[in-house]
Amino acid sequence: MKMKIVLKGTVLIMAAAVILTAAPAYAEYEGTGNQERTQKRQEAFENLVDELGLNKEQVEQLKAYRAKKKEVNKELFMALKDERKKLKEELEKPESDNRVIRKVVKNINKIQAELVNKRVDSVLEVKSILTPEQFVQFKEKLREVRQRKRGRKSNSKDTSMRKFHEGARY
Repeated sequence: MKMKIVLKGTVLIMAAAVILTAAPAYAEYEGTGNQERTQKRQEAFENLVDELGLNKEQVEQLKAYRAKKKEVNKELFMALKDERKKLKEELEKPESDNRVIRKVVKNINKIQAELVNKRVDSVLEVKSILTPEQFVQFKEKLREVRQRKRGRKSNSKDTSMRKFHEGARY
């Protein structure tokens, strides 16, 4: 029972790190609708600041940390996208080279492991900036956001095909 709670907490913390660091970098990388996404993220950040009662020092620390991680995450996501493209191209060839496929998969795994490490680092950094009470509120806020996102996805058209294609990303 205690292990389940620890596991759930770890998953929540990793989700928090993704939201704080990886998502903004990925949005920058995607390009389309960038200004709109940036504006929405800024508004969400400002709301979070108000809801958690962050002081100016905490706000500055979070902004500095996000800016520092933005470029690193952008590079990792670009590399991951490139490797997935290579894998897809190799798999679509009439005669795929198994050694090339294994090498690309190894690179993908390495990048994904680095992203997980960055997420954990992000959680630890956010935890060091927030008070324990703020961190609890922060986790709860993330849980709410995740539930809203799940609701939107399940209400969208043709979710079964989307789930199939999401699982098949290269």
